[in-house]
Amino acid sequence: MDKALEAAAAAADIQRHYYQGNVAVQVKADRTPVTVADLESEKAIKEILSARFPDDCFYAEESGQSDMQADYVWLVDPLDGTKSFVRGYPFFSVQIALMHKGEILLGVSNAPVFEEVAVAEKGKGAFINDVEVKVSDIDDFRDTSLSTGNTHSMAKSSQWSRLGD
Repeated sequence: MDKALEAAAAAADIQRHYYQGNVAVQVKADRTPVTVADLESEKAIKEILSARFPDDCFYAEESGQSDMQADYVWLVDPLDGTKSFVRGYPFFSVQIALMHKGEILLGVSNAPVFEEVAVAEKGKGAFINDVEVKVSDIDDFRDTSLSTGNTHSMAKSSQWSRLGD
């Protein structure tokens, strides 16, 4: 978990450096954007994890997969939310997970603008900024609620600039 957190923090630093800057955007074959922040973030993540776990493989958004049949595979989305990132919206994050023989063992999500780090590890629970995440005791789906936001209309709000504070 420590190396995954270190890798996510390194990628978050790169993203903070480029955030709301004049970053060139290229379009991938699937018509999704990619920036230097995506590429540098992925490179940093892979360098940190490979140095500690040289036999592990990667399935990363920008560079693709190595050996998905390996015992340990790191799943990496170095900049989840590139469309938001290039528009200057704060809704993007680093996503890293470790899979062992097809089973997810741990995951890390780092949202740089919000300074929020979520972690989960099999058998150890989930935490956001070191505060344990508790599941609700609601057992009937009809008693639940779901809240979503519309980032386009939110961005027009006068309070938008305070979201990252």
